[in-house]
Order: sequence, then structure tokens, then C-alpha cells
Amino acid sequence: MIFSSLLFIYAFFPVSVLLYYITPAKYRNYALFVLNIAYCGMCGLSFLIFMILYTLWNYAFGLICGSLRKHKFLSGAFAFIGIAADALAFLVLRENMLDVYVGRFGFIGSIAPIGISFTVLSAVGYLLDVCRERISAERNILNFSAYMMFFPKLPMGPLVGYARFRSMLKNRIMGLSEVGAGASLFIKGLAKKVIFADNLYMLYSAVSSMDVKELSSLSAWLGVFSYSFCLYFMLSGFSDMGEGIARCFGFRLPKSFKYPLLSAGLNDFCRRWHIPVMNWFNRYIVRAVSKKLPYRAVKYFLIISVWGLIGLWYDFSVNKLVWGLLIGVAVFVENLLKNKKPLRSTAIIYTFALTSVCSVFFFGSSLSYSFHYLFAMIGGNSSIADSGSLYLLKSYIVLLLVCAYASTDMFRNLIERSKMKWLKKTVEILTPPVIVGLLIICTIELSYTGESEMMLSILREAV
Repeated sequence: MIFSSLLFIYAFFPVSVLLYYITPAKYRNYALFVLNIAYCGMCGLSFLIFMILYTLWNYAFGLICGSLRKHKFLSGAFAFIGIAADALAFLVLRENMLDVYVGRFGFIGSIAPIGISFTVLSAVGYLLDVCRERISAERNILNFSAYMMFFPKLPMGPLVGYARFRSMLKNRIMGLSEVGAGASLFIKGLAKKVIFADNLYMLYSAVSSMDVKELSSLSAWLGVFSYSFCLYFMLSGFSDMGEGIARCFGFRLPKSFKYPLLSAGLNDFCRRWHIPVMNWFNRYIVRAVSKKLPYRAVKYFLIISVWGLIGLWYDFSVNKLVWGLLIGVAVFVENLLKNKKPLRSTAIIYTFALTSVCSVFFFGSSLSYSFHYLFAMIGGNSSIADSGSLYLLKSYIVLLLVCAYASTDMFRNLIERSKMKWLKKTVEILTPPVIVGLLIICTIELSYTGESEMMLSILREAV
């Protein structure tokens, strides 16, 4: 059950918030536990069983590591065992490697939902923090299960450290204003996914269905732009939905995206794209190794190799690895040339162009396909434009322009910096009916089209 399904929007979400608020304050952790169990159960019985066992496993190893703090070698050894098991679970579930052995029993099919990558990073980060004595091991199983099974962040994050989550758990911000703000954020995220991402995916599907060796340059670029915008609005949409749901329950989760398509440079892009994930790899790998080996050459090697790991985190494929390494090399080169700062407008253009070209490896089914696609982008197929590409451009140019504008913070900055009080007042008055209108449009879209399995396959590959 994903957030953009009608079952979740009109049944599970409102009922869960209502039950949570009518529960006396001292029992709300129990109510949250029941809701988390219910959500996991609706994703599949096998997934529920896995999440319970996975939570108990990391809870137990956290306690063991915490109790052995005076014996650093033993604490590290048990942390290694726990993390190795987490990594193995990640490898198995992302690639369904057990299908060969137990697939015939119908057990694996529904274990690995969208977002298993975030669950594993949360568990590994928790064990590392306990082992390094950054936090104390959690003894309350209800609190720990809330961290591991908190359903608003299960499908798409955002990733949050246990220390921060424990603080939110103790200092929840409750009230109707929070529910209203959370619901509005949820609907905005839903609109990103249903109105923008789903329609952009139709353009990407039309281009990807063509023979790459006969693809015109215009069609190839339309495919790249549609995929880049589609991926951004889909991931940020689901992240916004998760943040909105969490806010209804009194939790303020961190933002995952900060208008990355408007980045002025690759380093800026890294600070804006999947922010909690980037912070996780930076904290637990780059900083940890840099402290032990404080050499510039090691730092640059880490930048490139970590981006390669990030690519593999998205999906175990050569293409994703190449995508990550290309981004890492580009960041490395930019760091070498950091004294030569280009104009902001120039930096935005080259960053968007470079990340768009790299995305060819992200969505490509093979290296051969990606190189053929790049060849088509530069007009290598002896065709700049054809009737098909011109038809697609005419059909989707308005949507692409709207998405390009919506992927920036221009409107928000205009309102915040405006000294015209009437403009701000008008926006405040129009916001509620606009939110309701977006919900109605999304409902109509979902009623007619439902969820695209191919669209969900892209989402699974991305997280």
C-alpha cells in the first residue's frame, strides 16, 4: 500500500490520525505501534514478519553493543555482525536472490517494498552510533520499533538518525494546526507525484519505446528532460507525503530535497539532492575515514568512491555504478577548479546539463543502451528532429515548462521577499481552495488511471 493509493488517502490515513488523537496521551506510543503494524500488514504478511524480525534483530544487537562499551573490541565485533546481517538482508531483498530457493513457496514476493534501502541505512546508522558511543542503546522496545517501523518514513524516508528521532518522540508537537499543515504538505506531495511525475512518465515511456538506434536528437533530449523531472517530482513527492503524514502525528522530519535542479554547481547539487541520504554517507563513511586518513588524495578518492556506492545503493547495476562514479568525478573536478567560480546562471545551466547527461546511465538498461542514447543526443543517428519528436514536443511543452518552473523556488522567494501585503494576503486566502482543488484533481486522476506498475518499477529502482 503506497501513499498515492485511494485506499491510503481516504481510509488508512484519516482513520489512523483520528485513532491516534482520540487515544489518551500516555497510550499514544501503543497506538503508534498498532498503526505501524497495521500498515506493514497491509503491505503483505511476509513483509510484516520481516519487519518485526528485523527490528528485534537490531534492537538485540544494539543492547549487546551498548552493554559491551567497556570492551571496545567485543562491542565492535557484535556491531560488525549486526551490520553484516543488515547488509546481507539488503542484498537479498533488493535483488530477490532467494527466489531461486524459496520463491516457489510464494514468500519473497512481497517482502521487499519500496524503501527497503532507507530501512537498512537507519538500522546500520543506529548500530554504528551505539558502537561509537554517540548514543545510548534504546531499551524501550516500543520506542525502537517506532523508529524502525514508523510508517510515514518507511516507503521513501526521509532518513533520520535515532538521536533526532528519539528527541521528536519525546517532544511531539500536537494540535489541529499541525494536522492541517501536515495534510496540506501531503496533498502537495501527492500532486507532485500524480499530476507531474505520472504525466511526465508518459512522455518518457513514449521515448523509451523507440529504437535507440533510430532516435532523433530532439526525442532523446525530451526523454532525458522528462525522466529527470519525473524522478525528481516522484521522489520529492513521496518524501513530502511522508513528511506531511509524520507532521500529523507530531513529528517534524527533515526535508529530503531543496530544489536540486536549480543547483549552482555539483557540490551544491550534492547538498540539495536526497539530503538525509547524502548526509548519512558523508557522516558514516567520508568523515569516518577522513579522520583516520586525513590526506587530500584520500578525501578525493572517497568522494568518487562514495558516489559509486550511492549509485549501487539505488540499484545493483553497472549503469547505476557508472552514474555515481561520473557524478563523483565531476564533483572532484569542480573541487580542483573551485578558485574559478563561474556566474550563477552559467553554473545552474552546466549543472543541469551535466546531471541530465549522467541520468542517461541512471535510467539506461545497459551500458550499450546508454552510449547509443548519448550518441542519439548529439545527433549521431543523422536526425535532429522528426515528426514523432515534434508531436511529442507540441504535446508536452507546456507541461515541461510548468515542471521546470515548479522545480525552482522562484514563487516562494517572490512571496517571501515581496513588500506588498495584499499579495501575501491573497496567497493565504487562495491556498486552502487550491489545496482542495489539487486533491480533487489527484483523486480523479487516480480513479481513472490507478497506479502504473512500470512507474512503480522506476520508483523501486530509485530507492
